[in-house]
Amino acid sequence: MERETIVKETKPEKMRVGIVMGGISSEREISLESGRNITCIHG
Repeated sequence: MERETIVKETKPEKMRVGIVMGGISSEREISLESGRNITCIHG
């Protein structure tokens, strides 16, 4: 017995995301660069 799957196409909802970057550590520069890259792609 085969089952038929019905897929309803919907417009994806927008999601707001906060980006935390920086901080006091030896990885600070990497954190800042990562944060800048994310905001450039999705901003």
